[in-house]
Amino acid sequence: MPEDGRPFDGTYYFGVLVEYVMTAALLLAFYYSNGSALLAEGVFRVFGARWWLAHAAYLGVVLLGAAAVLFPLHARRARKLAAALPPAEEDETATTAWLGIYARAVAMDAGFSFAFFYVVYALLRWSPHRWWMVAATVYIVFAVLLPMVMVYWVLPHLYTPVALTDDEITTQVRNAGAAAKIHLQFVGQWTDEDIPENSAVTLSKRARAIYFHRDLIEKLTPDELAAIAAREIGGTLHRHRLLQALAGAACAVGGFGAVHWGVAELLRRGAPSPVEGVRAISAFPLLALLVLAASAIAQPVYRAVHRALVYDADAFAARIAGADPLIRALRKMLDDPPPAPRWVEWLFLHEPSTRHRLESLIREVRAP
Repeated sequence: MPEDGRPFDGTYYFGVLVEYVMTAALLLAFYYSNGSALLAEGVFRVFGARWWLAHAAYLGVVLLGAAAVLFPLHARRARKLAAALPPAEEDETATTAWLGIYARAVAMDAGFSFAFFYVVYALLRWSPHRWWMVAATVYIVFAVLLPMVMVYWVLPHLYTPVALTDDEITTQVRNAGAAAKIHLQFVGQWTDEDIPENSAVTLSKRARAIYFHRDLIEKLTPDELAAIAAREIGGTLHRHRLLQALAGAACAVGGFGAVHWGVAELLRRGAPSPVEGVRAISAFPLLALLVLAASAIAQPVYRAVHRALVYDADAFAARIAGADPLIRALRKMLDDPPPAPRWVEWLFLHEPSTRHRLESLIREVRAP
């Protein structure tokens, strides 16, 4: 574990890069060793013309095999996280903690990958010659829109808010809304302890309501809560969610388009075509490599847009509610750890480090 106690440090993300490289190498070895063709032949021999079952069986075997081969890397990262995070239950041991983290992460990744590639292959049967458009569309739905729908529209509706009884908090939050020309009719808190942290503050513009996680109510002062509310209001007024969706779609189309152009250019220059048809399930390793390459292009740009929107929301809140309470609130919420290495922030982080956000706010305060 790093000296500052953070599990997500440069060493952790270097392990992520190693996993990507190993995954690419495994895919190439699986394809060029003829293993993929033999597996595809086997599943079609079992299921015959029922391609939907054959594809499901093929993807299931491949994903389980990849999880088994990459187990040492996954287990190492899970142990690192378990050592740095508090136990979820009082009777949880170090062994059960990392096994739980490992099982949840692998199940989520495998489930996402299975659904993504299954839908891609189903659509490729309809339009095999537009593989990159099909893959980009499914990628936008699964990697961009679905997470936003879950975080912003589904999860908050699974929990029940109650009105705040603290008049000072309610007054200051409503004043912050009034300064932004938003009349907040309801200021409340989530009553459930297990509501996700990314729903710590939720603004419903249509209902003119804002809800805080109970931990924020206990941790922050009224003026700090007003500053955090102003961030959410600023993001709503500046249409951050729409911008995120549009940016994610543009990055996905650009990434897959760039990969498609690169492959087409190689083929035009005489490179041998290794795939008879992209819709053939036996070509899965190469299609997966193309998706990895497109994601490697799209995700860093998409995350950079996210970080720019974070800075924009901070600046809005500083203007509406004051920079000092926002700085205090961010320090209490995020603990102001040392910033991650720049390459980690550029490649992997949707939010800038706390230190960089505070420095940006301080510069804004000092600006004439």
